[in-house]
Amino acid sequence: MSRNSSNQYSIYSEVNSADDESILKETYHYTLIVILLEYMAEPRFHVNSTGAPQPLRDEMNQKSRSGEFLLREQSSIGSYQNSSSAKDYLLVALTERLSLITRNQIKVTDPNFKRCLLKFYNDYFLDPNMKIKLKQTSNIEDIVAYFSQSANKELNKVLVDNFSLELYRQVASFLELLINCTPEKYMADFKPKLEAMKSTFEPNRYRPLTKRYSLDMNSNVPITAQRQPSWNLDDISHIGYFMKLFAMDKMKIQYDVNDILKHLSLSSYKNELLELRVKVKNSSFSLSVSDFPTEREYRNWQNYIFGETTQLIDKFSSEQISNINAPTPCIPSNRKAIISKLFELIIQSEYKNDEKVLTLSKESTFFIFKCAKYWLSDFPSTIASLFFAAMNKVLFTNDMLNVEFVEKSIMMVSNLFLRSRETKELTTWNNYDRILWVKTLRVICSKTFKSISILLSKLFDPNLPSFSPYLSFYFTIKYTDRYTEDYLKSTSFEKKWAESLRNNINRACQTYYQSLVSTLPRDETLEIQHIQDIAEKIYKMIEKLQKKYPKPMFEDVNIAFVVADFLINAFLVDLETMLRFVKHYHKIASKSIAPVDGLECYKAIVDLREIYVQIKPNELFPINLESMFGQYLQALNDDIKKRIMHVVKSSIKAEKWVRMNDATYYSTSIVDIFRLVNEAVQIFTKFDWEDQYEIAYLTTNILSEFTEGLKYYCSKLQNLAENDLQMDVINLITVTPESTPLSSGIEKLDKKGKTWSFHQMKRALKSKPSIMVPAPYEYTVRTCVILNNLDAMLGMITRLDELVKPQELSKYLSEAKAKPNRSTENSNNINHIFTIRVLNTMEVHADTNDGFSNLRVTLNDSNRKSELGSTRIIEDSLNPIWDEEFELRISNKEKAYIDFLVWHHSDAKNTKMVELCAKGHVVLDPKRFSDNGLPSEMSIAMSPKGHLNIHVTLETEKMDPLFCIGNAYRTALRSKEKLLNMIVTKFSTVVAHIISKNTLKFVKAEKKNYVGKDAEEVVYDAIVPLFDYLNSNLSILASELPKELLFEVILKAWDVILLRADSMLLPSLSSISSSGLVNSARKSIWRNSISSNPTISGFGKPLTEEDISIVFKWLDALCIDFFHNEGAGPSIENLKNVKYTNMLNIPKFYGTSVPELKKLILQLEKSYDQYLDHIYNQDHATIQLIRTQTMGVSRHATIMGSSTKATREQLKDIIKEEEHDPLKISADKMDVILRILLAKGEFHFVYKNLERRKKLLKKMENKRMARNAAMGKKAIQ
Repeated sequence: MSRNSSNQYSIYSEVNSADDESILKETYHYTLIVILLEYMAEPRFHVNSTGAPQPLRDEMNQKSRSGEFLLREQSSIGSYQNSSSAKDYLLVALTERLSLITRNQIKVTDPNFKRCLLKFYNDYFLDPNMKIKLKQTSNIEDIVAYFSQSANKELNKVLVDNFSLELYRQVASFLELLINCTPEKYMADFKPKLEAMKSTFEPNRYRPLTKRYSLDMNSNVPITAQRQPSWNLDDISHIGYFMKLFAMDKMKIQYDVNDILKHLSLSSYKNELLELRVKVKNSSFSLSVSDFPTEREYRNWQNYIFGETTQLIDKFSSEQISNINAPTPCIPSNRKAIISKLFELIIQSEYKNDEKVLTLSKESTFFIFKCAKYWLSDFPSTIASLFFAAMNKVLFTNDMLNVEFVEKSIMMVSNLFLRSRETKELTTWNNYDRILWVKTLRVICSKTFKSISILLSKLFDPNLPSFSPYLSFYFTIKYTDRYTEDYLKSTSFEKKWAESLRNNINRACQTYYQSLVSTLPRDETLEIQHIQDIAEKIYKMIEKLQKKYPKPMFEDVNIAFVVADFLINAFLVDLETMLRFVKHYHKIASKSIAPVDGLECYKAIVDLREIYVQIKPNELFPINLESMFGQYLQALNDDIKKRIMHVVKSSIKAEKWVRMNDATYYSTSIVDIFRLVNEAVQIFTKFDWEDQYEIAYLTTNILSEFTEGLKYYCSKLQNLAENDLQMDVINLITVTPESTPLSSGIEKLDKKGKTWSFHQMKRALKSKPSIMVPAPYEYTVRTCVILNNLDAMLGMITRLDELVKPQELSKYLSEAKAKPNRSTENSNNINHIFTIRVLNTMEVHADTNDGFSNLRVTLNDSNRKSELGSTRIIEDSLNPIWDEEFELRISNKEKAYIDFLVWHHSDAKNTKMVELCAKGHVVLDPKRFSDNGLPSEMSIAMSPKGHLNIHVTLETEKMDPLFCIGNAYRTALRSKEKLLNMIVTKFSTVVAHIISKNTLKFVKAEKKNYVGKDAEEVVYDAIVPLFDYLNSNLSILASELPKELLFEVILKAWDVILLRADSMLLPSLSSISSSGLVNSARKSIWRNSISSNPTISGFGKPLTEEDISIVFKWLDALCIDFFHNEGAGPSIENLKNVKYTNMLNIPKFYGTSVPELKKLILQLEKSYDQYLDHIYNQDHATIQLIRTQTMGVSRHATIMGSSTKATREQLKDIIKEEEHDPLKISADKMDVILRILLAKGEFHFVYKNLERRKKLLKKMENKRMARNAAMGKKAIQ
């Protein structure tokens, strides 16, 4: 047989490609010969001499090969048991002798005996476990048996003519060695027994048989007569199974037996065996060394076959019956094809359809092993591979492979033929057996994948098929050994099947997709929802498959991926056509596709796009969905924008102005508005629109419209609150034990209704039960709900900020600005937002008896001929401070013309009784302002006299979500602040009446009548009416406002009190600019010193140190006892704010002498200069900023400063830092000292210091303007 590489698979071809009919006939013929040979060898046809039983050579050879050599003739030795000490001495002596032989210190002339001794020494003396086993033996016979096992293994590696005789000879030599090793004192015990054992193994005890047939040497029945075979079928063993196997009748087989006997010759069979044994010995038999992985494995096979031929030769060594001229061969030339056919017949006969594993009968195993033995094919790997191939051909033929049955079949083959661990390793097999085994496994793997292919056709059934058993079985086979794995790789097995499985999946997908499309209507009932339904079903199916089959099979055959690829591409091919039909039918029916329906369909397809991107990350999605569905997105945006203002107006119209429930203080209108905008922006985000710029742009449009709606809402709420809070004259009433109750007992004040008489105050302070309590203002529920709505609005805008993520949207818009085809805003449509902050007037007042006025400022837009807004009325004021903001929006190329009208209300209760005091005009040109939102101060000359001080800020509208959110937040915040100011304005009149210089006079006069503790009580009793009044008003608000908002009202009221106290304690620095004080300042020092009691217009005479002390006792009592109220009110930290802390400098320095104060001013000028330098080194700073507020406060008031929660929190932190800046604290301290000097009549010194500031500010402003001009920045008016 050729052994070149091209014929490596010839065995498999021989087994599976020969003519089946011819092979069947040959199988029948040669199997029958084996039966006849076995029949001849039966013990009944052999003669045995009488005497002791002799060992059967065949049995001895078989047991020797299996390592189970048994000592024959043990009956002659007896059951002598050696003592443990005697046996131990013998083992020690034997160990020493074997060690010397191993080191060649004792020569052994017989090479085979030396090999056997070394093997025995290695197995039982060097192995720790076997050495223990050897020591535990109880008799000498066990030691001899262990040696025979080692000798058997070693002699199998060499070629000997008569294996049995050679083994006997080696055992006899070992017994001789034991006799020589026996210690002298145990010689009498051991030597006779060892000699007797030795004689058992003498070769002359096994005489060759002289008769024609062997006897059963295990039989103890002496046979004295010779029997002859009858050749009758009834007398032949196993013929019944043979008849069944080949389905032959008895007569036919008998005829064939008689025919075969004519040519059957034992000597011829023996000659066949002898020739084959020579070939085996000369390495010219069927296999060579190159067919084995190592020479050792080849030698094992060679020794095995050699031993098998020898055993058969010994079995049939007697004389033949007669001489036959033309003997028939007993061993088939194509023996592997013959035995494979026999195995197939046996398997077909033995297997029952309901069996879970093939079970072989005793008769079948006889034929399997006997035939393989006679035909020299029973080497473990050979018979196993042939039988396995036959099983595959016969049993594994169903369309759906039973993997459990195959696994058990493989296990059965392994247990039946491959009993040792070594024989189970394919690494020890010859090429032919291994290739046949591996090819059989490959065929089984192919059948496995055919089963998977069948299951794939059911991929879209309700119950998904399970591939795990098949895949697990395949990979178990693949990785059982490296040969199978390498063979599968070399034949591109997985690659070929991967393509086949993909095709099967695609065919299943095609059928499934056709079933989906077939459900589409073909008439005007076709809707876009039908397309959406197909997309959703495809998505759910892919999701279902991905969940069921999360991992690829192999070679990247991921079921979900292949299905997704086919279904999505098929759907996309038809998508445009399906949409065209939908539009066509809608046009016929005069209908239109609802934007939400179109976008819901888009969303369903986007889900498919996400899957597509995952399975094909390097490919673009085949179609532009955004272009296909963009019209629906724009239409939805337009619808929402229209709805926003409608919802705002309708919610106001339907509003009942009551809180929603006990736990929710705001009303339904604010909920309706924000529900709409939240749903609107979420609609865009939930569609997963790929073009993030477009989503950002449309969301910004929604936010811009929402801001406009919010401005309208706040404006309406503000108007309603103003109507509720129409200012009335607050009449103070005195409640005494003798007076009428509060509801009816009202005692009028003097004719002016605004001053206290000494006697009235004296009575009030002297009479402990008598308290002066103003009637509390009855705030309406609507006012409180409006305030709650404005407050809740701020929190809702913050949550909207978190929902929209305006920073991300703004980023997309900013990136789009660089693209010419994606302008985010039209410069021609840009609007400017002016914020006009009305601060105060100087020397503007009505012609009244006492010089005090009730002033209000109205702002008119000359372009639009409409009123922009109006301030609240400040009563009894000389230079009133409003600090109110008004917003004006103009187009890009427009200027604002604003008229300011100052009105005096002769009756504050009747707003119609007014007279015009002054008017002024200003032109606001956007080109002359920086649009950073920081304030620029302007002083408007009023006619006929005086000035109006305002701050103007400019901001440019942006199509930016940050700007929209900031604009909305600032609008709500300003509305809330304005309403808070209007609410606490109701307190201002009472605060002004009680915290006044008149009250100070009364208190000091009353204190003279008391001493000690009583005198102090007089101080505090004076403000008890204020306590009662504030408490009454706050109690009304507390019933309708949440705690946090009530605290804000309290802090606003506290600011009113501090402002009133501050204006009473010291004159303001702005009063130095009035003509009277300026002229006074220009007088000579000696002329100023003539007046012992200098007075300041609008302030009066300065207070004494006692007055200062009393005022701060009042403030301390209000702060700690009333407002904080042991923790029930706002915190001490919030009450002792920057304003209050700075006011504490007044009592600290008020008693200091004028020279010392001037000295302090000179010392503080350096730090003040550093403060100005620090401010002007910041970007966007202005002169007016220094005069009014810190940078953080200014930025916090801008739209962008209100854009996000993070920005607002950051600016709050900056404001806190600026408030605690040492330079800022030093500057505030300097202002207090200058005001003290102003109160002490040092007009000239204060005037010079303020003039120095102006020059320094002008110098720094010029530097800043030059720096900005160099940097290309816009100048600030």
